[in-house]
Amino acid sequence: MFRSNPIKLPLKSRQENCLQSYKATLEELTRKLLALKKEFDPGLTKDLEAKLAETVTEIGALQKEMRNAKGLDSIKTVASQLNDAKTWWSRLSWS
Repeated sequence: MFRSNPIKLPLKSRQENCLQSYKATLEELTRKLLALKKEFDPGLTKDLEAKLAETVTEIGALQKEMRNAKGLDSIKTVASQLNDAKTWWSRLSWS
């Protein structure tokens, strides 16, 4: 009749063990994925995206103000130099 091969049985047993292990891992990962999906809040994501856009806009406005302030500083510097020159010329003319 049919004789079982002793080498094939352990191999088949190992394959079945691996398959069971993979199935258990898949089930565990599926449960974790479902838990993460339940925690995910699309409304919160949209709110954070809106806040990020607002913050980026505010940063841009502040950067523009800083560039303008640098321009004002140079104008102040030139005005100060002109005042110094006027003072020097007035002293020179009174001498």
